[in-house]
Amino acid sequence: MANLDADTETAIAQFEKSRSNLNRFLDGKPAAEFHGVGPSTNRIIFEIFLYGEFAHYQLDKRRRLEKWASQPFFADLESQFDFILLNFVAALAAMSNACRIILKRNAG
Repeated sequence: MANLDADTETAIAQFEKSRSNLNRFLDGKPAAEFHGVGPSTNRIIFEIFLYGEFAHYQLDKRRRLEKWASQPFFADLESQFDFILLNFVAALAAMSNACRIILKRNAG
C-alpha cells in the first residue's frame, strides 16, 4: 500500500480483519443444531430472517421462514438470529470506524 500513512494502513487492516471475521462467523455452524431439518450455517439463518421478513422481501425466503415457524425449534432459530444480528452490528461498527479513520486521514 504505497503512499499511505501508518494509521490508514492499520485502519485498512482492521476493516479487512472485521470483514473476514464476520464472513467466517456467518459461514460457521449455528450454536444450536437442528439435525438436518434446519439451517446449516449462520449465514442461512441471517438471510432467511432478513430477506424473509425484515428487508428486501424474497418469496422463497419467506416460505422457508414460514416453514421454520411451524417447527418446535423456531424459538431457537429466533434466538440464534438475534445473536447473529449482534455479531453483524458489531462487525459493521468496527468496519464503519475503520472507514471513518481512512476518510479522515485521506480527505483533501
